Amino acid sequence: MKVQEKVLEVWKLLSSRERRIVRNRAKVATDAALRNHCKIVLSLVADNGARAIAKSGLCSTSQVYRVAQRFVDEGPAGLVDQREGNGETKDDELYH
Repeated sequence: MKVQEKVLEVWKLLSSRERRIVRNRAKVATDAALRNHCKIVLSLVADNGARAIAKSGLCSTSQVYRVAQRFVDEGPAGLVDQREGNGETKDDELYH
């Protein structure tokens, strides 16, 4: 099964409220990563393939697959940027 079909199956299981939240976050989310992830999912739901999304300049093909898989696995919660778990930053007083 194509990743696009999996995303569409999950999308159909969402409530209308959850769909509206994803659409709204694609437009007005202050976090650019979240906004981009929502746009990727909406593009897949709109029957655009991973290559077409990448060619549009939204992101790379690999990112489309990564975001789609997280959406399939976790639902809308998987769209949130999860880099906070990367550990402590290496920034110190020298860089300020």
